[in-house]
This record gives sequence, structure tokens and C-alpha cells, in this order.
Amino acid sequence: MTIRSVSDVLAAYDEGRTHVQCFYKGSLVSLADGRWQDWAFAPGQPAYDARIGVGGKFNSFTAVGNDAIWFPELAPGQTRHLSEVVLKTSASSVSQTSVDCVIYDLLGVYPLIDGDSSDEQLLTTDVPLPRYSDGVGVFPVLVNHVAPLVVGGAGTYTYIGHDGISRSAQFGVSSFSALGQVSTVGANPAVNTPGMLGALSMPLVGGRGVRSVTSIKFTTTPGGLYSLYLYKPLLTLTNVGDGGLTAARGPATVKSAFENNAWHAPRIYDGAHLGMFLRSAAGSRAIASVFGHFEFIWG
Repeated sequence: MTIRSVSDVLAAYDEGRTHVQCFYKGSLVSLADGRWQDWAFAPGQPAYDARIGVGGKFNSFTAVGNDAIWFPELAPGQTRHLSEVVLKTSASSVSQTSVDCVIYDLLGVYPLIDGDSSDEQLLTTDVPLPRYSDGVGVFPVLVNHVAPLVVGGAGTYTYIGHDGISRSAQFGVSSFSALGQVSTVGANPAVNTPGMLGALSMPLVGGRGVRSVTSIKFTTTPGGLYSLYLYKPLLTLTNVGDGGLTAARGPATVKSAFENNAWHAPRIYDGAHLGMFLRSAAGSRAIASVFGHFEFIWG
């Protein structure tokens, strides 16, 4: 069985093949316009997670229990889908107008990348991607973790694309950071425009995704320590939040994968490590809290 038609969706709800999982995160860091951050670095449920692991190698992520957004197991032959997201943010300032969100499946990280070193740092991958093993639609992102950066920087990295071809790409590191912030902006860190800062993934120069990363080298060292994620984006929400209102009055945002996402309900594989990247769309406004729920159906 699978979810392919309106009748499949209705049958899933009628037969109880659905689950709603609530979440809450508080006290996300204060960022400037367009700065993405990983909610994993905030307290709440799922719990704080600094994306630590064995340095210099790929650390695979498979969710166990409540270390990410939880969902029930399936019977053999069934497929699980994300059918709806309800998201509400409370701002620390009434002048925060909205928040953007990318829901992702974290496949793994290369942690403890040294931002003080200008040497090439070799990265090994001893295990394949736990999901999306062909790398299609999988992207890298550099997140500042453990120790904050000092200045803006730049570098190059090499990766194996979905087609098995090794490629090299340049990236920049933003000059403003806090732990849990996405640091990569583009090839030129001196160009601090919203478009550059708004980028989430590291630049690619070809291919439809990334199977692994083999090295990274800072040509201008930013300081700090970094975790290089490989992640699969699943669903986006825009203009979420208070709309310039106080936390008590702001609306929630509801996104149905069927009604609002061209009937594309992302498949959620067993072991998916689900989380969110968030960014404030107006000013250096800390997000006081993020809460809501995911709804899953299966068949």
C-alpha cells in the first residue's frame, strides 16, 4: 500500500493510520535578517543537540526515540508521509514580522571542523547515507557549533555528487554568527546582501545532490568550530509568526502537503531525523519560542 490518491488519504484517516506529534523549542538565538539557524541548539522537545560526533568522518544520524521529531513504526510494505504542519512562533520583539522555515531530514554530519586552520582537512565517509543513498536532493550546509567564529571567512570544499563525480566548490562564511547558525553564504563573504545571506546550502557546481564530502579548506580562516551537515529538505513554510503582533495574538501557520504543496506529501523513511532550519525575516529578533505539530499518515 501507499498514499497515491484522495481515496488513499481518506482511508488513512478513516482507518486510524495517522499520528500527530507536538514539538516545542524555546529561546532561539538572536540573528540578523536572513540568517538561518538550526533549532537543535535551543532547549525544548526534541532536546538540545549540538551535532557532535567523531571528528574528520561522517557521523550518520538515525532517529531513536525522541531525539528528533518522533513518529510511529510501520507494518511491512507501508509508506509514511508528512501530511500537515502547524507552526507558531513567539517573537521577543513586536517588530519581528515573520519567520521562514525549512523542514529537513538530517542524514549525518562531519563535526568539529577547525575554523582556525588553513590546512586542507580531509573528511572520510565509512558508511553510506542512511537514507537517499544516491544523494539526489541531498545538500551540504556548514553550521557554527561548539565555538563561535571570530570574523568572516572563505574556503573551498570537495564533494562526490549523486553521479559519483568529484567536484570542488567555493563558499563564504558569514561575519556574524552564533552557535547553531548556518554560516555559509556564497562564494564571496564580502558581499553581505540579503540574497547571499539568505542561502541555506553550500554552493554546488554540478550534479543533483551530494553523496559525501571529501575535504574542506579555509582560504580565509573565520575561527570557531563547524559541523558540516548532509541534509534532505522536505517542506518549506514562509511568513510564519506574529505578523508584528504580540506573542499572545499572533497567528499559527498551517500547511497541508496536499492542499498547499501540489499534492506532494514528503515520504518519511524509517529512522528519519527530522528537524527545522528557521530564520527571522525582519531585524535581529530572537525567537522566544517555536511550537506546533507534525501530522503523519501511512498506507
